[in-house]
Amino acid sequence: LNVMTKIHFGCGWNFLEGWDNTDMVIPPNLTKEQEAHIKIIDVTKTLPYESDSVDFIFHEHMIEHIDEVDGYNFLTECYRVLKPGGVMRLSCPSIDGAMQVYQNWDNVSDEFKEEYGFLTKARFINHFIYYEAAGYTGKKFSPEGEIKYVNNPDYWHKYMYDREDFSYKLDYIGFNEVNFVNKHKSQYNELKGLERRFGGKFKSFPTETDITLETIK
Repeated sequence: LNVMTKIHFGCGWNFLEGWDNTDMVIPPNLTKEQEAHIKIIDVTKTLPYESDSVDFIFHEHMIEHIDEVDGYNFLTECYRVLKPGGVMRLSCPSIDGAMQVYQNWDNVSDEFKEEYGFLTKARFINHFIYYEAAGYTGKKFSPEGEIKYVNNPDYWHKYMYDREDFSYKLDYIGFNEVNFVNKHKSQYNELKGLERRFGGKFKSFPTETDITLETIK
């Protein structure tokens, strides 16, 4: 029986059945039973999988939380462990998508603007660049206009990607093709409907603010 090996990096609270659900730390507020489902793997180190041994890799809003060099090395490690023909699917914040939202601000939903206090498009883009950055400290106005102090943890966003950056790096590493896809859509049954980013507190976010791609070894 040929069992597929599927690895989910940065799983957080999103446990995928039939996958190795891994994260760098145990998320808070889990039961002991839930904790038992998570493998602790530091993605900035050599991945504990043999070369050419993995069928599918998935990670969502994880890679922007490590710096550019660690991110590149992680992508290289993903290439190493994937079987020839294996596929990696990822999503993360998108610089070009954020610029698209900025340039088409009048078409963005009022719900999104009001929920996050984005009274102007400048406040949106500053949120994207500064207010989610690892280690950022400063002050900003809350949606109610009050002064709010910002002191971000060092595990927040450390490098932001766009389509060109991913295409260049993945091609240089050796991946055969890079396909930018829509959330939940895939030609592979194993990769359909995986993203959870567009539910819950993120439901009002414009989908353009994300990159979702699949790349093949």
